[in-house]
Parts: sequence; structure tokens; C-alpha cells
Amino acid sequence: MFRSRGRQNSPITLRWLTAAVVSLVVLVAMNTPERRLYERVWAQALMLAPQTVVLDPGHGGIDTGAAGTRGVTEKEITLPVCLYLKEYLSLSGARVLLTRQDDRELSTDFEEDLRLRVAVVKRSKATLFLSIHGNSFPGPSEYGAQTFFGNNHSDSERLARCIQEQLKKLEPLGESYREVQSGDFYVLRNSPVPAALVEIGFLSNPEEERLLADPGYQKQLAWHIFSGLVAYWRGEGVPDKSLTPVSLQSTIGAR
Repeated sequence: MFRSRGRQNSPITLRWLTAAVVSLVVLVAMNTPERRLYERVWAQALMLAPQTVVLDPGHGGIDTGAAGTRGVTEKEITLPVCLYLKEYLSLSGARVLLTRQDDRELSTDFEEDLRLRVAVVKRSKATLFLSIHGNSFPGPSEYGAQTFFGNNHSDSERLARCIQEQLKKLEPLGESYREVQSGDFYVLRNSPVPAALVEIGFLSNPEEERLLADPGYQKQLAWHIFSGLVAYWRGEGVPDKSLTPVSLQSTIGAR
């Protein structure tokens, strides 16, 4: 981009230029069967207006969240997925903040911990909030990622639908039958901006627990969530008025 003499590029312009250059380098280096899909998503992402996104890796520190039979805990899988997702979003030109960047809780008090997570959204003047969690169930047969939305904002359901549509394309354990659901979660209920909570899989399923601990699969999850966000920002997704609220007991790890 050209500029007139004596004027400096704004931080937003520099961020966009950097994102465009890095993204083009990434695309040139890629040589996989999914290259065209990646190219399309990146091209769409780079045409969108800059966003400020807050990512919330669920649990942390003394709060381990749900745990699988192999010992994999929820707090261990939510952070790397958020870090991969932050990388994708940053390359597209978005400003990204995390509620935690290491293995720690925001407060030893449960309610205060949740309040502080939402406070990051309000303080940063975010345009979107996404909380990442791991699911659990009494039996080992349940599997698959699922996205939840609250009644905090008129666009939250559409956001959840766009994310879930992309996550359903991941079928490592068979066809994904899970759909978006509404849920009365604190972080969704109190978010001032469009928000969704993603349960990325069931730690109670031994095979999915193994996948959730695999960096390669974590990166796939992050990419599909990113693709859903791009679709949302492009105006895709139609709310389904037939959805009914889900019981909190069905998502043990989701606070």
C-alpha cells in the first residue's frame, strides 16, 4: 500500500500487510489434497474487517476439568487448541487475547474464576468470545465435538452453527451426528458479544481421548473452528428455531 510523504502506516494497516504476506508464504509452501480448501478459507479471511477475539481455554491450574482413563485432563487439551487457533486468527489479521496462556487458574474461587474470564472480554472491547472445553460422559461410547450458544446476543446461535458445521467435517471416529445446542453457561450468559462454547470431544471415550492429546488432531480442531469463524464473519449460518436447551449435566466438563 502506498502512502503520502510524511505519513506513517497505522498499526492496523501494518498488521494486515504482515498477515497477507505470511499467509501467502504459507499457501505456497502447502502441498496437500486440502490445499484448495485452505486457499479459499484464507482468501476469505483476509478480505474481512479486523476482529478482536478473546479465546478462553477452559479450566487450568488446580482446576483440571474432566479427565480420561489414560489420565489426559481437560485443561491440557484446551490450551494448545486455543494457541493453534490464535495462530490462525493472527495470520488473518485479527487481534487475539487469551484468558490464560499457561497452566493456571484465574482464581481459586470457582465463581470468581468465571467472572474474571468474562472480564477479559469486556475490558478488551472484543467483537467475539469463544470458550474451549472437553466433554465427558458416564459411558465410553459418546464421541464428537459439539458447539453451544447462549441467549446473550442475537448472533450467538449463528456463530455456533457456523463452527459446528465445520467441526462435523472431522470424522476420525465415524460420522458426526452432533448439532448445536443452547446452554446456560456462565461465560456465555454474561458475554456482551457473540459467544460460543465448543466441547472439542469426549475424554470419556478412550479413542477420542488419545486423539485429543495428539498435537496433529488439536491443530485440525483449531483449523475447523477457524473455518467456522470465517464463515460466520462472512454472514453464513441460519438460526434453527427448533433447538431446545440442553441439560448442563450432559456436559460435565463445561462449567
